[in-house]
Amino acid sequence: MFGRPIRHPWYDWPEPLEPPSRAHPSNPWRTSPVRARTPRPVQPPETEISGDGDVPIRGKPFLDPSDAPTPLGSDDMPTTPATPTPSRDEQLRNALLELEESKKRLDRERDKERERVRADLVVQLLPVLDNLDRSIQASAQRDTQDPLREGVRMVRDQFDEVLQGFGLEVFGTAGTAFDPAIHEAMALVAVDDPSQHRNVMEIVRAGYRLEGRLLRAAQVIVGDYRAPEVEQSPTSEEQ
Repeated sequence: MFGRPIRHPWYDWPEPLEPPSRAHPSNPWRTSPVRARTPRPVQPPETEISGDGDVPIRGKPFLDPSDAPTPLGSDDMPTTPATPTPSRDEQLRNALLELEESKKRLDRERDKERERVRADLVVQLLPVLDNLDRSIQASAQRDTQDPLREGVRMVRDQFDEVLQGFGLEVFGTAGTAFDPAIHEAMALVAVDDPSQHRNVMEIVRAGYRLEGRLLRAAQVIVGDYRAPEVEQSPTSEEQ
């Protein structure tokens, strides 16, 4: 009576396909259908294998092999013109030219250094020449023959010969035109002759050049001519 219900013969028809049941938690004899999950749609395969063995890709056109980019080979690489390698003879010739140029440059630098040392030496000897000139001028004021003056003059001449061999040149002569590039005016003296205006009247200290380069300007006294002023008598007014 309380057992499993008896199925009548007229109820014996094929049961529909339903998902399996599970027992109700409150009544083990009561069953509740299990909800079936909705199956996910199955995506169609991306590729289809045809009989000839080609596997085309859906949605993407198959590229022609002739249209495919070709790899960049060594022949297609942009090349720069190769620098020709100089031969052994050319390398030797270039090395000799560089050596010759280096020798010339060293010679020029050596000549400049030699000129600088020579100029410094001559400049230091100029005060000695000035003192010799003063001694000769002071002794020349006496009328008597002085053997010491002649000895000093000989030493002075010997200095001139040696220094001229180094290219030293003395300048400064009375009566020449005043040149501010080589003369240094120490004073002005009035002259009556207009032709002596701005001329060198006296040499205070001689000037020197070394191979055309000015070492020291000559100190001179320059003549200054001024025309006499004409006095004008006042004119009387007519009555």
